[in-house]
Amino acid sequence: MRRGPACRLWPAARAPDRKAPRGPGRFPRPGRDGRRTTAPGRNVRGTARDGLVGDAHVERAVESLWPRLTPEAVVSALLTDPHTPAGCLPSFTSDERARLTRSPDAPESWTDADVPLPHEAADLVDGPPEATFGHVVVDEAQELTAMQWRMVMRRCPARSMTLVGDFAQAGPATTASDWSQALGPHLGSRFALHTLAVGYRTTREILATTHGLLARIAPGQTPSRSIRHGDAPRSLTACPRTLADALVEELRAQSAAHPGELRAVICADALVGDMASAGVERWARLVPASEARGLEFDASVVVDPEEIVAARPGGERDLYAALTRATRRLCTIAVAAQPA
Repeated sequence: MRRGPACRLWPAARAPDRKAPRGPGRFPRPGRDGRRTTAPGRNVRGTARDGLVGDAHVERAVESLWPRLTPEAVVSALLTDPHTPAGCLPSFTSDERARLTRSPDAPESWTDADVPLPHEAADLVDGPPEATFGHVVVDEAQELTAMQWRMVMRRCPARSMTLVGDFAQAGPATTASDWSQALGPHLGSRFALHTLAVGYRTTREILATTHGLLARIAPGQTPSRSIRHGDAPRSLTACPRTLADALVEELRAQSAAHPGELRAVICADALVGDMASAGVERWARLVPASEARGLEFDASVVVDPEEIVAARPGGERDLYAALTRATRRLCTIAVAAQPA
């Protein structure tokens, strides 16, 4: 059976009248559309209409009765009035509604998570977007939120996409844990999944140390096999008081043994200031764990893995990303309890 292109069915009882005029001027102006006017009243009505068109008073009256809606105005009205969410979102708690409220006089109160809202409002106010794409490529797709997925789908009505990502490295903003959860609401099961079974960045020795962590954060994901070999990962321990000194000593040793390599110190965001004060940037790039995704280094030192896990929701995925940035060697420095 030959299948044609998909079509959208409109709930119309009959086909539209093809003789009916279309577009903004769909109603013919009496006496002005090139036809003969058989009723004298039409000329009167046409004259009255001509007198109203462009009248500033009429424009103001119409605007006051039926104001033009813009997507930005809709979102602003919804989120800057503390009373509006109560009527629109009755199932939300008062605390949840308060977290949605934005200050019209404080641009910093708006966040990256708010960006999809005008796009969503535009779809409701103006309909589907005029500018669309035949094919879309998205890298680090595991980072997309549910609202951002809706943005992408609207811009690609053909649903022809190349999506690349690893949900084991997803940040805290995403609510999907695999491709089925991310794409299911839009595509069902109509997508082809290709899994990269061979790793080209991290060494086999490093990946072996992350299998247990990967099993917790992505139970259904098969560990990839690396074609690289490297040094066995090393683990050090320091107490909070000596952590900075232990890190500097490790970086000095690596710099002497492997000059010219690109090194990174990856730690919880809250520790970045302390590590910078210790002068570690003399030997390595200092990277907050929340920003480590997609980066690549010859060697990396991961500081206080437990603090990375505890720092924010999805901390175990932050740690997995941190541990898999090195192409040659990995060192972790755990923090032991302060001796009494």
